Amino acid sequence: MNFKDNNQVCVFVSSSDNTKDVFNQVSKSIIANWNDIPYKLYVGVNSYSKNINDKFTQITSNIKGWRYELLNQVNQLPNNINYLILFLDDFLILSDVQTSKIIKIVDQAIKEKIDYLGFIPCRLGSTYKNWLLSEVEVWSLSEVEVLSERYTELSLY
Repeated sequence: MNFKDNNQVCVFVSSSDNTKDVFNQVSKSIIANWNDIPYKLYVGVNSYSKNINDKFTQITSNIKGWRYELLNQVNQLPNNINYLILFLDDFLILSDVQTSKIIKIVDQAIKEKIDYLGFIPCRLGSTYKNWLLSEVEVWSLSEVEVLSERYTELSLY
């Protein structure tokens, strides 16, 4: 089953009015390095802004406290969205994302009903640098999979 086609997954960047300048850099890094992104893009902010990249749908909440604000924003996502790839507003993608590998990992996580999947940054020269996904049947989601030489942490909720 390929979950990419049924729009259950989105990319959600948690930001705020105070960090819109940072979000602008994050959005540029996502668009530049994940140009074939198959998921709808959302950004959580406190109030609507004309200065947000128009590829991102804005979800607004002015509730005090980041945790409550994020929960309120996530609850405003369309009902068909069941999974998030969550970026905080200072996560940058610094090289091309291997979308086919993201799709395989996300699909497998959904199939196995994994509640949380985190990808940690891989530094150049890391022992993980060449540890790439070869066959989806062989790997375990408890292992780290490298999707590019350097990338941001991605979390599937």
